[in-house]
Amino acid sequence: LKDLMVTDSTPEPHQEANPVFAYLAGLRRRVARVHALPLPNGPASAPMPLPLLLASQRYGLSRAQVELLAVALGTELDLAWGEIWKALGGGSRPRLGDLLPMVEPNAQKQAVLLEGLAGAGGLTRNALIELRGEGPLVTREVVLGAGLAPRLAGAPQVAALGPLLPPWPGLTQSLVLSDSLRAELLSASLALLPKALVVIQGGQGSGREALARAVASGAGLSILQVSVEQLETQLERVRRDALWWGCAVLLIGETCPTRALQELEVPLIWICGPQTPLPAQLARSRRFLQLQSPRWRRPEREALWARFCEGHLEPSQLQELASRYHYGPGRVEEVVLRARRRGQALSISVPACAQELQNVRFGGLAQRIEGPRTWQDLVLAPELRQELDLALTWVRKGRQVFGDWGLGEGRSGSLGLTCLLHGPPGTGKTLAARVLATELQLPLYRVDLSQILNKYIGETEKKLGRLFDEAATANAMLLFDEADALFGKRTEVKDANDRYANVETGYLLQRLEAHEGPVLLTTNLLSNLDGAFLRRLHVVAEFKRPGPGQLEQIWRLHLPKVCGEVDLEFLTRGFELSGAEVRSACVVAGLLAAQRGEEVGMPHLALGLSRELKKSGRLVQSARFGPWRALIERGHL
Repeated sequence: LKDLMVTDSTPEPHQEANPVFAYLAGLRRRVARVHALPLPNGPASAPMPLPLLLASQRYGLSRAQVELLAVALGTELDLAWGEIWKALGGGSRPRLGDLLPMVEPNAQKQAVLLEGLAGAGGLTRNALIELRGEGPLVTREVVLGAGLAPRLAGAPQVAALGPLLPPWPGLTQSLVLSDSLRAELLSASLALLPKALVVIQGGQGSGREALARAVASGAGLSILQVSVEQLETQLERVRRDALWWGCAVLLIGETCPTRALQELEVPLIWICGPQTPLPAQLARSRRFLQLQSPRWRRPEREALWARFCEGHLEPSQLQELASRYHYGPGRVEEVVLRARRRGQALSISVPACAQELQNVRFGGLAQRIEGPRTWQDLVLAPELRQELDLALTWVRKGRQVFGDWGLGEGRSGSLGLTCLLHGPPGTGKTLAARVLATELQLPLYRVDLSQILNKYIGETEKKLGRLFDEAATANAMLLFDEADALFGKRTEVKDANDRYANVETGYLLQRLEAHEGPVLLTTNLLSNLDGAFLRRLHVVAEFKRPGPGQLEQIWRLHLPKVCGEVDLEFLTRGFELSGAEVRSACVVAGLLAAQRGEEVGMPHLALGLSRELKKSGRLVQSARFGPWRALIERGHL
């Protein structure tokens, strides 16, 4: 663009050869004559160049409006224009009052032109020019819209405000879709042309962007992609670019694009989450169609992995990926691209990248709990084991029971499991959650409540929505530890804080009921949970402090492999301990023994046990320790 700029009042031959600059040069001389300024003579007119003609057609501009636009363009490209405005007593930009006599000699038509500008006419409404300053309109400066000079000067490959995606012929037929959804896409393409709104709902990576592009491509339209937040601040520029390229606008965000519905006269496609509420005004504002991104079943997911991996994975690996990760095409493509950048064989890098992406997508909202655990790591009462087995059966056989056998008729909500593990601290609730995840071969993610809860209105709901969406996509099990902090009882509404806290609780109830994956809750205080949550629990497992028989099994489980003679009857007689306290006592005993270079024996275990009793605030009676009484009174070996 610098090569095209005119730097003095006498343009160079190569600049005059450009139709835009030839037109601007003639227009500049015409302005000078109207205001009786001593500038070089020459042709006062030239044919209107193609960029300005296109602007006239696409924005519905009159001849006077085109000339206003051309003067603003000339001021950006030719320093001689600035000399004109300074000679007229202004700054380096033209004032609207100085332009009116040049573009429209008729006073009555000047008033119409001014009225159109004041009412957000074609120039200002489409961000073609900006009127700067205060006071009467005629005193304000006329400035070319941001980023418009290269486009009107004829520069090639001018970028749009956002990504501009051309039509992709045949995309609808090439996607992995059901016949019914493919037919819906074709119908949406036909409806899009008369400036309709197509809403596509689904989770991230579920193929929403591909569906949007297929809809636009079926109508022969390009797509201008912008976020809903970007639209709120740059609506005029979005309209300007959409009209210039004659494309559809693709909006991405959870907030309803109300301004776009009212003020953008172009086809619109809105991508949002699966649970985003759709306001009633959507159907009233323009023709409205709604699509849901497909729920990718296992055979379809397997076909996606096979397509993107292009024969580099064995059928067994494809089946494992399709079973373990409920990814749509966007996520599958992202995984394969990451894997290719590693330079390893895809059979090695794809599974690793799939796991990494799963962790990354949760961000800081949840952390994965690593390390498998088995039933051998737990000591459970028979009735508790039965409840946990019931939770496993719900996940494994739920579709058979509720679908094939018809026991789910009339029930609301999804088939997802919601299981509560409650009881005193240290009784094995989190360990049981890890065992359930291992048995189901699902990744377990502990929800970080400090990252979920937010004091700003609506932010907690957004994070919860993202959390459940990611869990469904990753086929993961969620663990809400200390769940009473989030699932607590709703309160009487006395102020705005109470009202919004109850709104958060209501939203959490809805998402929990609609979630199709397993969710585990743990709490030490069952009475603190809201009654509405309790009614939605499918399995409730109560963890109690172990009895003498169970306590002996727990001691045997945690005692070190190298150990001297141990009096298990003494350790389990008269001491009410939790499993976590037994484990901690064994750890302390091991450290004490290692410190002295000895193997673990009863003196070390007695000291470890007394330490755990003191930690929990219980009275340590040295007489109860029998032969180790003196050791306990001394407090050290």
